[in-house]
Amino acid sequence: MLSLKAKKILLRPDKNKTSFPLSVIEVHHHTFAYGATHALSEYLLQNAKDFTFVEHPFMHHKFRPSTIRFFYQGSQITSKKAPAIRAPETILFLYNIITTCYLVLKTRRKFDLFFGADPLNAFAGILLRALGRVRKVVFYVIDYTPKRFSNTLKNKAYQLLLEVVAKHVDSIWAISEIIARECRVMGAASERVLVVPSGACWRKELQMSNRKGNALVFLGHLVESKGLQLAIEAIQLVKLEIPDIRLTVIGTGPYENELKSLVCKLGLNSQIEFLGYVKNHSDILDILAQSDIGIAPYVPSKESITTYADPAKIKEYLGSGLAVIVTCVPMVASEISKKQAGITINYSREELAKAIIALLKDEKLLLAYKKNALAMAHDFTWDQIFELAIARTLNFCSL
Repeated sequence: MLSLKAKKILLRPDKNKTSFPLSVIEVHHHTFAYGATHALSEYLLQNAKDFTFVEHPFMHHKFRPSTIRFFYQGSQITSKKAPAIRAPETILFLYNIITTCYLVLKTRRKFDLFFGADPLNAFAGILLRALGRVRKVVFYVIDYTPKRFSNTLKNKAYQLLLEVVAKHVDSIWAISEIIARECRVMGAASERVLVVPSGACWRKELQMSNRKGNALVFLGHLVESKGLQLAIEAIQLVKLEIPDIRLTVIGTGPYENELKSLVCKLGLNSQIEFLGYVKNHSDILDILAQSDIGIAPYVPSKESITTYADPAKIKEYLGSGLAVIVTCVPMVASEISKKQAGITINYSREELAKAIIALLKDEKLLLAYKKNALAMAHDFTWDQIFELAIARTLNFCSL
């Protein structure tokens, strides 16, 4: 049950939606792929009366500066940038912590709620709380692996930081139950660890209206662990039975050149199109809605981030009414199979090709899976997920 105070904070008199008469700040590292932290910033922008947003670039964002943007009632008031530097990754991460503190201190404002997505940003929130600029800190854990870095010393330092943050933040939002369990093992108080899964942007008007036929789509960061190479190899087999098969790739990343070389080597340039980075999320949703099947052929690994996480792109597929083909890596794979919203496979090009052919050769089966995907996604829209998470957080954080 929510406390009376939490209910008063959340209730918007003119609309049946959540609202925050609080000063809220979110800090995250941004990638080319839309994910949970982007969804949270959009939700806070729409619902928080006073919202401040800090973004730090990852290494592959070629020396882009960190930025801080201020919003009031959904409109941007002003923004500032921190100097961009060239340095090793470890130095850049430390620089990001310092930059967050500097940018926030420079505002000369106090914030009620601080969302830090990853331990570095959450640690900055803890420092700012100690300095009296933040009241409550939420650690938003969107990924985790016991072996984050190949360098043993760096990995131990990262795990130590995780434990420190888990013990000292006011609340933890874990994107999956397995991550929530790991946070409790690290010393986080059980009642303050919430499972806040990935959501879907569910837009019914797009569903099944613009299909182009025999269309596959892959959305995500182009790294080897995401398994796009397996999909490319499978297309070579599918092409033998479905000559007009097409695969659209949305995203970019460090493995992109290798993937394009593989496409050329297998002679699949007519079947596979790389769109690169698509800036507007609404454009991505439009592209997804034109497809039949969403591909998620993750490479199996006990140390993979995907093994622990709840991948946002799978929820994007479901929310766009796509049948999903996914390897047995993320926890959500079993639920997709159970609800017949897609097909779960082993990491095998033959199995992937067989699943694609089975769905595209049977129109009735494909439509049934697509309808089941929509039904599954309807139960976890981003608004529902964040509204509940905020309510539960306010219930035990005295604000």
